Amino acid sequence: MKKLVYFIVVGAATLGASAPANAQFAVRMACYSDMQKLCPTEFSARDQDKMRVCLRANLSKASESCQKAVRAQMAADKRD
Repeated sequence: MKKLVYFIVVGAATLGASAPANAQFAVRMACYSDMQKLCPTEFSARDQDKMRVCLRANLSKASESCQKAVRAQMAADKRD
């Protein structure tokens, strides 16, 4: 539960931010359980860079909602 609160609090801080930051928040919300399952080491370490790499490497195994959120974030990153 503490980890969920961590992701929500960190993500909520980005709500007034740019589109990429909002997309990042959407990824955190949509991919929370996928990150736990697919990237447990990176998730436990709370290493955001390694989590991003791991999640993208395992994207085909992630839930549909997570896949959509990651693709939206990638598109938002390209626009900036």
